[in-house]
Amino acid sequence: MQTIRSRKRWANRRRQPPPVLYRPRNYLLTKNEAAFFRVLNLVIADCYQISCKVRLADIVTCADDDWKRGQANRISQKHIDFVVNWAESSRIVAAIELDDASHELPERRARDAFVNRLFRQIGVPLIRVPSQWNYDADRLAEQLMRTGLHVRRRVGRGDGRVGGGRGYGNEKSYRWSFGVAQSPRSHAVGRRRF
Repeated sequence: MQTIRSRKRWANRRRQPPPVLYRPRNYLLTKNEAAFFRVLNLVIADCYQISCKVRLADIVTCADDDWKRGQANRISQKHIDFVVNWAESSRIVAAIELDDASHELPERRARDAFVNRLFRQIGVPLIRVPSQWNYDADRLAEQLMRTGLHVRRRVGRGDGRVGGGRGYGNEKSYRWSFGVAQSPRSHAVGRRRF
């Protein structure tokens, strides 16, 4: 009699669904990343597209033999916070990393040094921006212009601060006009022509 009961218990155990290992994330971006993304969308010119959390392996690659030898592990599990590319051709123009307090850790510094060398090697500007709750649109526009990107320029008065966790209403109080970077690198980054 006990063997029949134990068989029934075992059969019931096998029918139970496995525990849930995965769950959905509610948001793609953290609050800091979302605040920066809102300001970046205001500042960046319409000729660009912005992609969030792009795998490094989608930006660079290595030879098949190196990929099989494990070199792909260095790029396949890392991502870049934002990638700016031309809207018409999807050619990558720049990458943007937000540096929060975790970038001060020794292992994170080693990762950042690897990424910096990699972007210098491929000739794509890597823009590092300190992570904050509020971002100054004018300052960000100046930083992007120094790297040769086209930006919208603010016209009128205001402190230019946008973002943060209090809401989205303050973005509409600024008037923007299209501005073009005046540096000779505005149309070419490295050896590439855009």
